[in-house]
Amino acid sequence: MAPGDVLVRVLVHDATARPGAREPVTSRHLLLNPPDEVLGTPAGMSVYLGDKYGEGGCLQAEPRGKVLEVMPGGS
Repeated sequence: MAPGDVLVRVLVHDATARPGAREPVTSRHLLLNPPDEVLGTPAGMSVYLGDKYGEGGCLQAEPRGKVLEVMPGGS
């Protein structure tokens, strides 16, 4: 398994295990964000989780996996 695969698995697990995560998680999406020189935003990743009711949350991280922001479901 490549290091990137492990990082993505850890981020998805971390997002699922955080307080406010709803069970059961029925959808998982990974969005890779390239850097934007115009807006000055760095590269990053966002993990979106959803439940069977259409509600979900998001975890944003830098490319090396440091969690920057967590938006729990229902917020």
